[in-house]
Amino acid sequence: MGSAVPGLFLLLLYLASGCWAGDCKGHRQILRGPPGYVTDGPGNYSVNGNCEWLITAPGSNYHIVLNFTFMETECTYDYLFVYDGDSYQSPLLASLSGRTLPPPIEAKSGKMLLHLFSDANYNLLGFNATYGFSLCPWDCGGHGRCDAVSSRCQCHQGWGGRDCSLPVCSTDCTQHGHGRCDEKREHCLCSSGFVGQICQLGLRDNSGVGQWWDVSYKDESFSPRTASAGVYLSSTRTFYMFGGKQK
Repeated sequence: MGSAVPGLFLLLLYLASGCWAGDCKGHRQILRGPPGYVTDGPGNYSVNGNCEWLITAPGSNYHIVLNFTFMETECTYDYLFVYDGDSYQSPLLASLSGRTLPPPIEAKSGKMLLHLFSDANYNLLGFNATYGFSLCPWDCGGHGRCDAVSSRCQCHQGWGGRDCSLPVCSTDCTQHGHGRCDEKREHCLCSSGFVGQICQLGLRDNSGVGQWWDVSYKDESFSPRTASAGVYLSSTRTFYMFGGKQK
């Protein structure tokens, strides 16, 4: 009789944590309520699988932020698709495959659909992620407080931008001769030969090769694309993008 109590406790803890897992074989699981944890389940995911998880926030005015803690699928064959909405017709936020840990992903519609597709060959461990809800973009990035009345971030000192993700004046901008800080507009004005949000990428050497860099932060002239390529020509100070598919 005594062993039944710990078992009941573990069951309640599992349900309360928001963790949804399992071999769904096309069955959609709806995740409502408090923020929690989403995964394809213990062990390897199944072959020929089509699993769906629909995360639903308390209202359509909420943002949903998905943070990955693990990712492993058969590269270019098994995919995790993430949509900003509740169907495949909703805007595609990400198409993920392989073992590279994805950056955080945000849905703005109050709903986020995850679709894990696997073919008939290899099956790997899948994915683990946490999700949360916020009335402000990106939950203010950990560098601010969300004002629930205005749905705007109130950034901590030294941080700016709509989601408080931009350092107003970093050491790369101000102490290494890469640029100067425009505190009014909350961004760095780069010196000749440097680009990036904090002027951290030099154009006269190869120190930045093989890394991701934020060159233009949420610039409307750069629409999200997948499978595209780009090149920067220093002679004309122009960045060209070609190929791929606009999301």
